[in-house]
Amino acid sequence: MTILEENDYSGAFYVALVCYFLAMIASLFVKVNLGQIKASSQEEKLRQNKEELMKLVTPSSLIFFGMILQGGLMWGIRDTYFNVFLQKELGMSSQLIGYTVTISVVSQILILPFAKWIIEGIGHIHICFLAIIVDVARLLVSSYAKQFSDLIHPINLMYGLIWMDSLCLVVYWTSAVKYSYKIAPPTLVGTMAAIANSIQWVIGE
Repeated sequence: MTILEENDYSGAFYVALVCYFLAMIASLFVKVNLGQIKASSQEEKLRQNKEELMKLVTPSSLIFFGMILQGGLMWGIRDTYFNVFLQKELGMSSQLIGYTVTISVVSQILILPFAKWIIEGIGHIHICFLAIIVDVARLLVSSYAKQFSDLIHPINLMYGLIWMDSLCLVVYWTSAVKYSYKIAPPTLVGTMAAIANSIQWVIGE
């Protein structure tokens, strides 16, 4: 009887836990300055809170919410079906899929120092729309990977396309968060960030 060897992924989990711990420690040193509502009574404060919340319901914010909802749907589709597609349709092993994740992370780290310059040069909302268009094109090309096999091996094509995560994830989400801060009232910056994250990563994805 042949005993199948199992891969030991414990090292990856330990590294992830260390990274989460370091991120938690770093977050303790982040300074956050938010505006506060000044009111003479509790009723006045509640009234001002309602007025501030209504400032989030603007054409700009609604378009922004719809855009990040679309981005969340696309990422949900990718996270749910992309690895299945790589394994079932292209025959990639778990190790090769791990390489794609590594390439994705490296591309995101390399572009981070230039994210602010890119966002300010192109524009917050323009970056978001561009990232969604690029992601749609990438998924479309990926679905025809076998048809392009005469020009480039499907696995090599996937390795090339995964580099676009630097734009479609890091620059896109950095731009979206910065834009959400711009359109939010000073007293609702935290609320706006929570709404944007919920729409993108909970409702959308």
